[in-house]
Amino acid sequence: MRISEEKKQKNETPSIINFFPLLPRGCSPLVKVLDAGVTRLWAVVPCRFQPGLAREVELDVHLIKLPASERLRLDSEILEVKESEDGAVFLSLEINLPDLEPGEYELEIAALESAAQIQETVKTSLFRK
Repeated sequence: MRISEEKKQKNETPSIINFFPLLPRGCSPLVKVLDAGVTRLWAVVPCRFQPGLAREVELDVHLIKLPASERLRLDSEILEVKESEDGAVFLSLEINLPDLEPGEYELEIAALESAAQIQETVKTSLFRK
């Protein structure tokens, strides 16, 4: 991780933007194997919303049991919102998980910006041991 000299001089602490300054659109959270007993996940969702608008973001988070395509809505909370210098917005989320049966799942996170009706969606696969 690199922190600019200006940020060092201001004694700023690292944030999620320091770790993910150049994420491309459509990238996924990096989570694969879940151990038994895991009840929460943290995820980073990169977004490109229309500049200049007040942002009100709605989250729609689902876990899809494969191969049956059974959808389970998950509770989630935005922990932090950071904006990079190029205008990309990064949502840091906490997602609550139910007790899961072993098997393969797909995690789908959709962030909808209400004013402009712009939606960003990321998906990743998970495997519960």
